[in-house]
Amino acid sequence: MYTDHYGAAAFIGRCRSVYQRTMGAVLSPMNAFLLLQGIETVALRIDRHVENALKVAEYLRDDSRVESVNFAGFADNPYYPLVQKYLGGRACSLMTFGSAAGSKRACASTTRSSFSSAW
Repeated sequence: MYTDHYGAAAFIGRCRSVYQRTMGAVLSPMNAFLLLQGIETVALRIDRHVENALKVAEYLRDDSRVESVNFAGFADNPYYPLVQKYLGGRACSLMTFGSAAGSKRACASTTRSSFSSAW
């Protein structure tokens, strides 16, 4: 069946058609283009995430309404030496923080903010 249709390329034709049909393993041209665009810019986007996370963490640390900020990029964080060793001094963009007003009041103010209403 495949040799009649594909000739000398029967094996590769079967591999491609079977996998495409059963697993969707072949990208459309537009999806392949978008994937490549994302891969090409991932390093730049990660750098921006790291820079922005540091700015946000510093802002939160200086805010009187925030009791604590857990960010691995701060020298007083217990994971700071690991960031220096494994990540070249650039911490990831994840952080947690605690509200000085308590969790109930923080949740109430979050639901009233314009930022959360956009979601």
